[in-house]
Parts: sequence; C-alpha cells; structure tokens
Amino acid sequence: MSKPLLEVRDLTISIGSTAAKIDIVDGVSFSVQPNEPFGIVGESGSGKSMIALAIMGLLPKALKITSGTILFDGKEIQSLSQRDMQRLRGKELAMVFQEPSTALNPVFTTGAQLVEVLRRHEGLSPKAARARVIELFGQVGIPSPADRFDDYPHQMSGGMRQRVMIAMALCCNPRLIIADEPTTALDATIQLQIMRLLARLQKETGVAVMFISHDLALVSNFVRRVQVMYAGRLAECGTAEAVFSTPAHPYTEGLMRCAYGLEDRMERLPTIEGQVPTPNRFPKGCRFSTRCAHVQEVCRHVPPPRYALAAGHESACYRHIDFKTE
Repeated sequence: MSKPLLEVRDLTISIGSTAAKIDIVDGVSFSVQPNEPFGIVGESGSGKSMIALAIMGLLPKALKITSGTILFDGKEIQSLSQRDMQRLRGKELAMVFQEPSTALNPVFTTGAQLVEVLRRHEGLSPKAARARVIELFGQVGIPSPADRFDDYPHQMSGGMRQRVMIAMALCCNPRLIIADEPTTALDATIQLQIMRLLARLQKETGVAVMFISHDLALVSNFVRRVQVMYAGRLAECGTAEAVFSTPAHPYTEGLMRCAYGLEDRMERLPTIEGQVPTPNRFPKGCRFSTRCAHVQEVCRHVPPPRYALAAGHESACYRHIDFKTE
C-alpha cells in the first residue's frame, strides 16, 4: 500500500475543562490513500463530523484536540499556522458540507462565491475565473451553467445547491474532498444522483474522497474501505466487501439489518434498541454495551481493543478474542 495521503492517529477530541473533560472522539485512527474513496459511517452523535472539522481546522472553540495526530501528505496539520492552514484548506483540502443552504452566502450569487475561491487560491483574472466556474457548473451537472452563474442560492433547488458546493470543492483541484453527509435533506432520487456524481468525479479527477454518512446502505456501493463509528469510537473497519458482507461488530450487524429491512420492504423495520448515549453518559467500557445483545461483564468496564479478524478487517468487540479465520 502506498504512503497515506491522510493519516489520523489516536485522535481524541474533548470538551470541558481538564478536570471534567468528556472525550467526544476517543482514540480514533484511520488513513486515506491517494485517489481512494473512503467511508466513515455511524449514527448522529458518533463523532463523524467532529473528525471532519478537526481535519479541516474548523473545530468549534469549545472543542479541542487533546491527543493524537493528523497528518496530511506527511505534515502534521495541528502544527500549521492559521495562514498556512487557510492556504491548505480549499487548495489541497476541500469539504462539501451537509447543508448547502447554510454553507453558501445568501447575499452573493453562486457564481461570485466560486470566483472568490479561484481568485484567492489560483490568482485567476475575473474573466478567467468566470469561465472556470461555468466549466465547473457543467462538470457537476448544473443545466445551462452560464445562465445559473448569476443565480442566488435561494433560486436553486437543494440538489442544485449541493452541486454548487461540489463545484466549489473542485475549484482548485484538491487532493482530498471530505463529503460530510452530502445528501442530507434530499429525496432518495437526488441522493443517489449526488453520490453517483461524487463517485464519477472521484474516478475522473483522481481526487481522494472521504464520504461521511449515517446511511450505510447508501455508502456501501461507493467506497473501497469503510470505518464504522459509534459514540466517538471505532466499532469496525476494513474493506467495504468484508464489512458489508460479513459484519463482525454487533453495531454494524444492526445497521446492516436495518438496511436490508428497508430494501426487503418488511412490514416492521428492524431497529437497534435504545439510543446513542449522550457524551456525559458514555458507558465506562464499550460504549455500545447498553444496547448490545451480546454484552458480557467485561464490556461494561473495559473498552475493547481492535481485534484483527482477517487481512484489512478489524472489530472492537470482545466476541472476537477467540475468533479464527479459515
């Protein structure tokens, strides 16, 4: 395997004072290879978006990285100055936010907002920047791109606004795009269109894309490797084929049952009993222990380590202490 483009090592993101801090993200590690479609999946509250914001250097002031390292192309992001981080963000790293209505400025046209990015990072003239924006609008499937250049965000549908956000992310030919719940609030047909668009652009441009989603079924066809998160910790990770065909963690199994139940049009959809605990009520041991049908006493007190099940497949569950592969 080649040198990772992005490497996250034992990342912990906390809120609160030293004496009463709560680890929202706790010891998470993963890597993204150049040109790779990579996925992070989990329910709301699993810490997915916090990881994305940490990578982009956009964490809210109340949250801090208390341990761990984020490396982009071998360079530690936390050590960069604010100016260097601003240069990296948008140029090398880009993000598609989950709600384009709030990410786009309502008082500027969509075209003008992309022109600003191109002039700031690429130094293009106004004329050249306009031509590039129109080209990008066409690339992401916005009809009559020259005519839509002067549209304000409110004049576009949700799907079109998300296409504008994808075009903005592509402006400076970044090496990594983080797509944070890019299909939120879109209907099922548009969701699939947006995912297919991102997958096509990933293949055409060679950009690495980190898909973040709560929808395991939606992501499953578009990623090469996937990491399943629960309550700020890793539950399972591996190749998409291994994780989706033979889920090993009880949480992943539950997500898969829910996805299959929806596809099979069952009268009563399967559910995972209970709710994700709030950060101030995280269990001492495995954070899934309060909802797990396979819970053991050790699970309630000691967080499980990552167990290797097969090449490229790991699960943080005590069930696999004696796991043997054929």
